[in-house]
Amino acid sequence: MSELDQELLLASLAAQRRHVLSAFHGLDEDQLHRSVLPSGWTPLALVHHLTIDVEMWWFGAVVDGDAAVRAEIEAADGWRPPDVPSAEIFQRYAAACSRSDQIVRARGLAADLAWWPDDQPRHLDNVPGVVLHVIAETAAHAGHADAAAELLDGRQWLVLD
Repeated sequence: MSELDQELLLASLAAQRRHVLSAFHGLDEDQLHRSVLPSGWTPLALVHHLTIDVEMWWFGAVVDGDAAVRAEIEAADGWRPPDVPSAEIFQRYAAACSRSDQIVRARGLAADLAWWPDDQPRHLDNVPGVVLHVIAETAAHAGHADAAAELLDGRQWLVLD
């Protein structure tokens, strides 16, 4: 795959990340901490999950093999954000996304995955597969974010009549 392919994949991923963030844009602190679905997650929990269990896990741990990132993931609960201001949760997500893009650009699409957990069957074999997986997972969570935001404040992402 070429550098153009790499940039197209990263642009698609960036669009899904923006979608998640835009769904929660304008929600107040109470809304960001409120669960509206039976599973109990909050908008901040979803952003934290995307930071820890998606960006850091797939790019920092699996693609880059960073042991410090793996330790940070293991110490965190991906669905329970730390008790910090919501702006910090969003900043952490932005930083993780930036770092993920740097990892992909540094390693390239032709690189082998650097690490895989011994106790899990390997279902992805390469960097493009990981990027596509993260695009799909982030897009799915963007839909969740849309539903939660609509329940919280009535806004709809995009409605075509």
